Amino acid sequence: KILQDEYGAKLYCRLDSGGISLTEEGQAFVRHVNVFLAETPFLKKRTNDGSVAQRSKPLIVGASYGLSSPLLPSLLALFKKSHPDVRVTLRTHSTRHLEQLIVKRRIDLAVIPRAPVSAHIMAEPYVALEVACIAAPDYPIKRDLSLPDLAATHLIIRSEQGAWSTTEIILRKLREEGYKPNIAMRCDSPEAVKTSVRKRLGVGILFRDAVKASLKRGDFKTLRIPWLEPARTSFIIYSKDRLLSANAEAFLNFLRRSKEKKERIKSVRSLQAPAVSFFPFVFLGPVVKFLSMNVCYAA
Repeated sequence: KILQDEYGAKLYCRLDSGGISLTEEGQAFVRHVNVFLAETPFLKKRTNDGSVAQRSKPLIVGASYGLSSPLLPSLLALFKKSHPDVRVTLRTHSTRHLEQLIVKRRIDLAVIPRAPVSAHIMAEPYVALEVACIAAPDYPIKRDLSLPDLAATHLIIRSEQGAWSTTEIILRKLREEGYKPNIAMRCDSPEAVKTSVRKRLGVGILFRDAVKASLKRGDFKTLRIPWLEPARTSFIIYSKDRLLSANAEAFLNFLRRSKEKKERIKSVRSLQAPAVSFFPFVFLGPVVKFLSMNVCYAA
């Protein structure tokens, strides 16, 4: 009945004896289905053979300069533990170049710090990337930077330009408010930015993941830009125009699971925070009652 409703054809009729009989349309439908079923073993064999070939293909992953250390290498190391036979290549480029490599099918997928521009690319929101403004420990500058402070500061920024990059947002904000950005240096990589900041040439702006280890060692101090959005969403990107290989699909699912894990941890921490903050107040009522009784007895 469902097939009849779907195709708008009468496939069977009920008999007086209580059974059913196929109509001519129904018999023709069954013949076509039988042809398809006869091909099923062949299709299954082709699929299985293809999957073996797919699994033997190397996995080529791209990452923007700010994400290539340490986020992607650590994730790929975890992925290799469960997929030891997969050959992995990590390519580091600018966000714009990574999009071109996806479109040209030179890499399987990539993680970038902003939404892609190309209509031929599929994008999935990944994890939030915290922005860090850093300076050498003895660099003479205030911790909280207003727009005039930032305009007067020597800025050391990434050379990649784009309307939605963090540095471009800062530069645009300065120009809109009538300030001329003081760009001391543009660098190709986060390592070059860190080296310049370490030599007290100015203030650097990077993703926190790129400077996490350096901050723990005390190589830099962090500065606050109150009006700047503290975090940006990264994106997993891959081609809309082709199917992912088996290895690329496995790594994509791995990234999705890692995102879910991070979100669960964040959710648990947010639920635990109020309990910790209000912990002293849980016992406040009994303490007040105990003190009031003692005061009464003393009186």
